[in-house]
Amino acid sequence: MRLPESLRALLERNFGIRATATVPVVGQGDEAAVWRVDSEPRLIVRASPASRDPAQLAESYELAWALADRVPEVTAPLRTTTGAVVLPWQGRPVSVWPYVEGGFLDHHDQAQRDAAADLLARLHRAGLDLLRETGRSVTAGQGLVHGDFYSRNLLCRDGRIAGLIDWDDVRVERLDAELAWVTWELTKSPAGEDMITDRAVDFVAAYRRAGGPARPGSDFLQLIKERLTGELDGDDPDYVASLRAALPTLIESRHRDLVRLLDQDRQR
Repeated sequence: MRLPESLRALLERNFGIRATATVPVVGQGDEAAVWRVDSEPRLIVRASPASRDPAQLAESYELAWALADRVPEVTAPLRTTTGAVVLPWQGRPVSVWPYVEGGFLDHHDQAQRDAAADLLARLHRAGLDLLRETGRSVTAGQGLVHGDFYSRNLLCRDGRIAGLIDWDDVRVERLDAELAWVTWELTKSPAGEDMITDRAVDFVAAYRRAGGPARPGSDFLQLIKERLTGELDGDDPDYVASLRAALPTLIESRHRDLVRLLDQDRQR
């Protein structure tokens, strides 16, 4: 789908962007329509679904702005000439972002998994600092979470994470819940039907070494199962089938080394 003329005009009027050459981008944003604008520098235009609340997106994007000052991999949206980060277009919220050159993180590569664990730890720490500095009180164990931290939102170049994208779901939540889900996403088997225990152990250990503040509890596996269950209403039958196959495997007897690591961490 080419960039519509009405959206092209909106970009020029509000951002000063002359979008003379645009390319649809596949794979960045499951819900959004995404285009690359070949300006100087290159940019990304995202048209989120009409179901997305523009005020909520604007709040999330402002948090991305604040975090970008603290975590280099965080991408922050461009502002309009009036300072807005979200604009309406045909009932859909539109935002503009820096283009990040790179491919999706390979979660079967240990070095890239370690880099992701380090980034998640730094992101969680920065979020806690931001909440404290702004005087926002949160329940113990909570903090700012990215909300969709997985391979396709982690862009890598030359073996390093160059950018963390898709900031639609930033929110205050249990940090250990995000750590649990990211551990699943980045250490699951190629078919997505099981979690590879030694990879999960290494990932959680790398997160802790990097100073990650989440303190996983005894419900770590249950948190993953709850998230998997919530994904069962998806419209991809192969993905749903892999989730159904994975659910019975997330038990302590299959992941004893991970449970042992979490027990040791809690006793410190």
